[in-house]
Amino acid sequence: EAARPMHLCNDISHASTIGFRGTISAAAEVDSYSFAATAGQSCRISVRAEAALDPFLSVTDGAAVTDDNSGPGSDADLTITWGSSGAKTIAVSGVGVTTGAYLLLVTASAAITPALLTGGDIGASTPHFAGTRGGMFRT
Repeated sequence: EAARPMHLCNDISHASTIGFRGTISAAAEVDSYSFAATAGQSCRISVRAEAALDPFLSVTDGAAVTDDNSGPGSDADLTITWGSSGAKTIAVSGVGVTTGAYLLLVTASAAITPALLTGGDIGASTPHFAGTRGGMFRT
């Protein structure tokens, strides 16, 4: 039987995603992550929160970019194309006094390795990978 035609965007993943679980356990707590970015690389950074946490997400690439989709259980999402290479700061916190668990997802236009994302609650969480070459880094 002949192979069916494949389409890049529909059938083959063209990005890599890494995800970590974290927890905001105090009102003023901020989980800061460092991401080793490459200039021109496009990234989508998302925080998926449990019902009690109203997440606030900020990313620093020269200037700060923030997202707060207000309301407990709402998710925060940012899409950014890095202006320069180097370490960028991704910060996750709760709005007001909200606390709870969250999943931080970073999807990039290139393969992501565990070394590219450090800090925050990473030491207490097992990374999850998806997308291009995602299986190479499973532990």
